Amino acid sequence: MNSLVTVQLTTPFSEYPKEVGRVVSNVVDWVLVKLVDQNDQSIVVSVQSAFLLEDGSIVDADDLTELEFNVIPNSYFVVIEHTNHLEVMSNSAISVNSK
Repeated sequence: MNSLVTVQLTTPFSEYPKEVGRVVSNVVDWVLVKLVDQNDQSIVVSVQSAFLLEDGSIVDADDLTELEFNVIPNSYFVVIEHTNHLEVMSNSAISVNSK
């Protein structure tokens, strides 16, 4: 992004609150990442607030590393929600290992 972006220290997703002490310069916004059951997409297995970076990657809001989910190793659909856009879901289930 070419313009100055101000990102809040608290996630805008009130149902899954998270607050951080700082936001580094390459963070564009908050997103909500959901793991959804591969056999029944109405079942949300895990949810995390995370940061969207300028390069399009999504990282853990606490330490800017890869997201880790404490789930049973399996394949899940990944859903990404943003406050100003429609949520998107992966086209196929993605293999996720436990933390």
